[in-house]
Amino acid sequence: MNSLTGNKVTFKEIERSFFEIGCEVAKMLMQQFLGKVDKELAEDRNKAELRHKGTRATTIKTLMGEVTVNRSIYKRIKNDGGIEHVYLLDEALGLDTIGFISPNLVEKILEHSCEMSFREVSQAVTDFTGQTISHQGVWNIVQAVGEKQAEAESCLVEAYENNELSGSKEVPVLFEEADGLWLPMQGKSRKNSSKGKKELKIGVVYEGWTKRYPSSKEYKTVEKTAFAGYMKPEEFKVLLTHHNDL
Repeated sequence: MNSLTGNKVTFKEIERSFFEIGCEVAKMLMQQFLGKVDKELAEDRNKAELRHKGTRATTIKTLMGEVTVNRSIYKRIKNDGGIEHVYLLDEALGLDTIGFISPNLVEKILEHSCEMSFREVSQAVTDFTGQTISHQGVWNIVQAVGEKQAEAESCLVEAYENNELSGSKEVPVLFEEADGLWLPMQGKSRKNSSKGKKELKIGVVYEGWTKRYPSSKEYKTVEKTAFAGYMKPEEFKVLLTHHNDL
């Protein structure tokens, strides 16, 4: 302890050092675990259906830092005679990354992006995970997630219009409200928007309202659902009309 005091080592520095040690151990354990799972999948696979075509080294950015894993790739003949290459490890673990960034890290990036600039998010990721991601990379993640969400909603709306959905609840009256909020843009979105701003369309649907408390004069909405997006007015109208059925 005297040597620590003499060197003026602070608790902040000690905490950071042990945090980095913990991340290194966690990365090593994850790498070993993923390697073991990949080998087990290779041994248990249908060898007549899946032909082993070697391994591919992939580096995934995680909450602990970069983890490199050798994933086995397989060739499979589809029913129509076509050929596809698959990673059994990805299928088994539901590994759906965006630019080889783990789902948990993507969630953290999205959370920070709601409150910080892309450059600030980039710096935060570097500070807490010891790996580098550019502000452009943060922007790409936000855009990719948004595109996936928009595609999923479009598919649901199309299914509704084709009467392919079946609801489990019916209400006599459904209230809908819509508004817009002009927000400053970042990155490429700023260049493509009017005066650096873009309208965020906001919608709310609810079944009615009730007293917040039995003796209260305040009311609250019942079964409220809120949603928002940067879509065209006609697209937002369709989403607002069909949202509660989705």
